[in-house]
Amino acid sequence: MTTAAFDTLKFVQTLHRVGFEERQAVGVSDAFKEAFEGARFATPWDMDRLDGKIDRLDAKIDRLEVKIDARFEQVDVRFEQVGARFEQVDARFEQVDARFEQLESKIDDRFAQMEEKFNGRMESMEQRLTIKLGSMMMVAAVGIAALVKIL
Repeated sequence: MTTAAFDTLKFVQTLHRVGFEERQAVGVSDAFKEAFEGARFATPWDMDRLDGKIDRLDAKIDRLEVKIDARFEQVDVRFEQVGARFEQVDARFEQVDARFEQLESKIDDRFAQMEEKFNGRMESMEQRLTIKLGSMMMVAAVGIAALVKIL
């Protein structure tokens, strides 16, 4: 960028031609000169250079976009793999759950059989005990009756 060249004499003459008095034209010219002294304006070369930088930046952004798209595709593939793995794990858990249900059913059946067998043995034992107690009571009654007769 460069500072603009400002021809104050030509500017004053132009202002004078359109009706400004000399003093007004010089004042306006001085004001414009002071305003433009610190100002820098882009030249066509500056604009071309800026266009080149913008083009390079666009190309860089395009390359990054391609890389990012590729990375997202990789991440999508990984997510699909993880999803498939989760499905496999879920299937295994379902198999384990089914196996546990089978085992639980077998254990319940086994306990029911054992309880039935235990109850049968208890009933048998009760009957034998009742018979033995009845026999003992009978022997005791006969013994008491014999003692009563003897005495």
